[in-house]
Parts: sequence; C-alpha cells; structure tokens
Amino acid sequence: MTIEELAARASRIDEGLARAIFGPPPNIGQAWQIRSTTSFQLKAALYDVGLNDTPLARGAVRARAESQYDPKTDLWQLGAASDTSSPN
Repeated sequence: MTIEELAARASRIDEGLARAIFGPPPNIGQAWQIRSTTSFQLKAALYDVGLNDTPLARGAVRARAESQYDPKTDLWQLGAASDTSSPN
C-alpha cells in the first residue's frame, strides 16, 4: 500500500491520531498532502520496531537528503505484529 492508503486506513480507525500523524484528510477527489519527511520517518520507525515489513525504498536516504524522495513510489507492507484480526 502507499502512504496515502495507510493514512486513509488510519483515519477510518482513529481520525484524531491520523490527523496528528498525516495531517488533515483531503477533500473529496483530492490527494492527501502528506509531507515526505513524515512518510520517511514514520516508515523507518515502524520498520525498526517490526510493524512494517518493507524497508525504505532503495536510495531513499540519499534521495531525502537531496529532496528527491517520493513517498508515492515507496510501498508499505505492514507486518504480522500489526494484524489486529487474529489473537496474539
């Protein structure tokens, strides 16, 4: 999933928390305006604690430093630890 899909899912579960992390939801028909630094830092943190199975896109650290990181091309696969549908 993309960062926008993750934001939309989060908003359906807890709108206040989603707003705090991703900013306000978009108007109908518009894209979610998520800062690339938010996406980059959140993905790195979730990967470090095992909640995200996909690391940052290849070259993302260098690209972010050069302001070329595009979070729309960086896909996410949430890890088994984040699956709330099955008991632990």
